[in-house]
Amino acid sequence: MKKRLSGPAYFLPVILLCRLFLFPATLASQPHYPYGFRNLPVTMGRTVPAYTAVQDSSRFLWIGTESGLLKYDGYRSVHYGFRHGDSTSLCHDHVNALLYCPEYGRMAVGTDAGVSVYDFSSDRFYTLRACGYRQVKSLLLDGDVLWVGTADGLLRFSCGKGLPESGAEADIVEDLPSLHIACCRKIGGDIWFGAYDWIYRMDASGKMEKHPLPYRDRYHNNLVIDIAPDPSSPGSLLPHRNKH
Repeated sequence: MKKRLSGPAYFLPVILLCRLFLFPATLASQPHYPYGFRNLPVTMGRTVPAYTAVQDSSRFLWIGTESGLLKYDGYRSVHYGFRHGDSTSLCHDHVNALLYCPEYGRMAVGTDAGVSVYDFSSDRFYTLRACGYRQVKSLLLDGDVLWVGTADGLLRFSCGKGLPESGAEADIVEDLPSLHIACCRKIGGDIWFGAYDWIYRMDASGKMEKHPLPYRDRYHNNLVIDIAPDPSSPGSLLPHRNKH
């Protein structure tokens, strides 16, 4: 279901690099402090947090919130949400992850109750039934494999070209049984998965190895929600852990 929204009555409390997403041409003309922050004037009738965002090839900004998916054009937004009994709507309103695949004209949407795939040509969703009602935290498309990190383990779809169809089957990765997989990242030739207290590395041959994380402090629960290369130390990684 989609709903067009307008007006400045409420602001979505997401601070994004809006100039980077929507107005990259203005960056070069600013010699000092080139990045600016501002709240997006997106009305939903109430204030809601946002968890993820991507920009498509038409320069629309897609924002995943706890109350659905927003498509923002710089002036107004369209809201997509769950609609009971409508299989072409979003499978759940709480959106945690977005995976945009421009070459296939689709976008995977990870929610608190499975994965929906948005088809840009039809402006409709379909649901990956193999994900069930798992809380999906992260998505990664690597060649012909879609990795789905959930709060109850890691799923692997062999999907050929593009995102899998609704009835595609998925395998549960036995090396990571019943783990909360909060992030999936490809760095170099390896794929890294973040969980509680550990990060897991899978090489090109499919071999999996795990690396422990020391306890940080009482303000962090040691769940790795993102992994990125360390620019100050080539070959090193920066795991980002969640706060309580």
